[in-house]
Amino acid sequence: MNNYMFEKVAILGLGLMGSSIARALKEYDISKKIVGWDRDGDCVKRGLKIGFVDIKADDIQAAVRECELVILSVPVGSMLEVLRKIDLKQQIITDVGSVKRSFVDDVKVTYGKVPPRAVPGHPVAGSEKKGIDFGRSDLFFDNPVILTPQANCDQFALKTVKEMWVRMGSRVSVMSVEEHDSILAYTSHLPHLLASVLSEGFYEEENRDVLLNHAGGGFRDVSRIAASDPDIWADIFVANRDMIFESLDKFLSGIEKMKGIMAAERHGELKAFLGRAKLLREQFSARDQES
Repeated sequence: MNNYMFEKVAILGLGLMGSSIARALKEYDISKKIVGWDRDGDCVKRGLKIGFVDIKADDIQAAVRECELVILSVPVGSMLEVLRKIDLKQQIITDVGSVKRSFVDDVKVTYGKVPPRAVPGHPVAGSEKKGIDFGRSDLFFDNPVILTPQANCDQFALKTVKEMWVRMGSRVSVMSVEEHDSILAYTSHLPHLLASVLSEGFYEEENRDVLLNHAGGGFRDVSRIAASDPDIWADIFVANRDMIFESLDKFLSGIEKMKGIMAAERHGELKAFLGRAKLLREQFSARDQES
């Protein structure tokens, strides 16, 4: 006998993240029925055909009706527009956005306050790939999920959203909106920005083809995430710009420090700098191997 958490869950947005959530809800028997909505109706039809969507909703109002949980998986810049179409009653509502301050602000604009059953969330997982066909039921397994509940958050709603992610195999943390946005600026948003700046710099070079023909694994590794969806990342960069500026200032300070060390040919300091960087990378890789 299946031990479902939910009879019916609505997922608004069936790209990489939304379709992965739908797949996981099915794979781990978390919800009996999945209601899917996407701006692209063909995307929902694809979900029906693959089998991780049970009901196609023609509009947002129909999608959320009679659902116990609503999961918003739309770009940060589209969140307010979608929220305004949700007639929120007793449903629990959560999101997967990479910037939590903008989500909380959009919720306040829509409802006048953050409803007690709203649980801002962010699964720290993904891919540079885009679209429903790249979704995976194991995308969130052993990856972090951060929840940023407000002071008035309903404890049942928080416990429910947390349990959903735990059933998918995620490691759940709870923190403030500000802490989340600061951490993600440093660990996710800044690396994406740097990868894009590096790649765009190559694009502007007159001898771009020569550079690319002779680029190796270093460029391939560093530039991989520059292949991510520009629409999604433009929204993130703008929404979390203040936190990104802080992390970028620290990075630029490190670049200037390195320039000074190299210019002065201080080999000992240079080796120590590179050694610390190597150690940090090895520690991070070891965590992946342990998990």
